[in-house]
Amino acid sequence: PASSSSAHSCSSLPSHSSSPSSESSSQHTSGAIKTILMQGTKLHDQYFQKDFWEHVAKCLCPKYTVLHYVHNGEQHLRIFVKAYLKPIVRDIKTETENTGIGGIGINKGGLVCCFVLKNISFCFVSCHLA
Repeated sequence: PASSSSAHSCSSLPSHSSSPSSESSSQHTSGAIKTILMQGTKLHDQYFQKDFWEHVAKCLCPKYTVLHYVHNGEQHLRIFVKAYLKPIVRDIKTETENTGIGGIGINKGGLVCCFVLKNISFCFVSCHLA
């Protein structure tokens, strides 16, 4: 990754205009894929800059907003949803687990964010393991 936000363009972000689901997928699932974006990373401090995340938000706005953000050391998990859906998301739960040296080191582990949207449960996992 680049060390400054100026090296990132909106075109380098995942496109929400096309769905990775196959044609046989239900319309319901396809809509969910276009409605929720997840970004999980393991970034070193030099790359984790406020400018970068502001740039990502600017590229996604006004359609998308951050639903939730959880981090543990260098691991980061951000969930974006379409802005009009944020008020109806419920039961947001997050969990972090350290699996580094002695089970306490934050260099390895996982992050989880779960929530319910329109009676559909979502669970996103980001992990960095040995």
